[in-house]
Amino acid sequence: RGERWQLDARAQGFQRLEDPLSDTDRPFYRLPSLTANANWQLDNGLYTQWRSNATYFWRDVDERRVPEREAAIGSRLHLTPAVGWRYEQPWGYIEPRTELWHTAYELDYGDRVTDRTTSPTRSVAITSIDSGLVFERELELGGRGYRQTLEPRVNYAYVPRTDQTQLPYFDSRERVFSWDQLWSPHRFSGADRVGDLNRVSLGVQSRLIEDSAGRDRLTFGVGQSYYFSERRIDSEGDPDTLPPRPSEDPSVNPESRYQATRDRSPLVTRLDWQISDRWSTGYEWLYDDEREQTERSSVDVRYRHPEGHVVNLGYRWEIEGFDPSVIPGDYGFRDYSREEWDLSLAWKANPRIDLIGRYLHDQTNNRPLEQLAGLQWNDCCYGVQLVWREWIDDNDTARVGDDFNDRGLFLRFVFRGLGGVGQEADGYFEQAIPGYRPTPL
Repeated sequence: RGERWQLDARAQGFQRLEDPLSDTDRPFYRLPSLTANANWQLDNGLYTQWRSNATYFWRDVDERRVPEREAAIGSRLHLTPAVGWRYEQPWGYIEPRTELWHTAYELDYGDRVTDRTTSPTRSVAITSIDSGLVFERELELGGRGYRQTLEPRVNYAYVPRTDQTQLPYFDSRERVFSWDQLWSPHRFSGADRVGDLNRVSLGVQSRLIEDSAGRDRLTFGVGQSYYFSERRIDSEGDPDTLPPRPSEDPSVNPESRYQATRDRSPLVTRLDWQISDRWSTGYEWLYDDEREQTERSSVDVRYRHPEGHVVNLGYRWEIEGFDPSVIPGDYGFRDYSREEWDLSLAWKANPRIDLIGRYLHDQTNNRPLEQLAGLQWNDCCYGVQLVWREWIDDNDTARVGDDFNDRGLFLRFVFRGLGGVGQEADGYFEQAIPGYRPTPL
């Protein structure tokens, strides 16, 4: 890692403990994965970025027994140059940005008979403009001085439709909609899919900032996205088709077509309250104003200790699935939901050892969705991460008969300054346990 460049090299893979394990469920190894990123910033607000990654994906499966898009192994080169300009003043900011996603593959389908090309490429330009205003006023509450802000925000993003039917599906997944997704042009994680998008997001946020500490004590925001076109790219990568209507194919989840054709996102409301230096709470609510029903709501309580201890307790309610038979029509009405309780913690037992745990409970079906226990041990020159995890695979709330328990024991060795060998645990730790920051390795 230098002042401008960050380089990373790693080999990653893990073995699930189930025997037998279906070919579809076998994970991809990354042997190796090489990353080179760089940033250049000028005083006038102009900046350029370079993101690049080369990865070889491999797994031992019968190529004839998995979906065609998942049958290949091979290498992927992903290059993302970007240029932007951020003009920022105390009263607000504007930031236009363009990035190019260029991805090239060399694939091997083994014994699978296919008409797919073995050297597909894709280039997509992603354009966005982010802007906001900041209004402030001084006030006093309980004898303390505060600043209250009012921050309207407008974000536009355009991503053209590009045929991606020839591309494999190594590591992409569609992102769950949230407050952060209002302002992001990326509908998918990973590099195998770039979702088409033509939308504007409008929102407003207000913060209560304590003068003496300089920290946000209370944050409230509300926002919504408005779409100018359908979102056709899904995991299949076809820009010319939409998911079928239930009347055309009853086996397809009607939710897929609704999400692709709706003209606006759910209305997103968020609230964060820093109760004290160690305790905080947050709330998020997604409301579908077209169907006049809540899509998802969540509340959590968080504890943070200066020595690095973290405890989280959360509750989530989410409407899930459709039953078109309830009321005739293209979309019908959803008739079942999911309730979850989530308890997670990270505890620094001593300067060398971090203890990790999580328990995610499905209240609807009275079953654990995930159980996790692990530790990270740090030395001067290397570290070891050991994680045991058991979870429900292929889960949906309405049909639990086809769900099965998946479990794994993951081990990773990390040599300081040289990267790691084994399953990359830290990224998952940080996602599963909000607020946890592993000791740098």
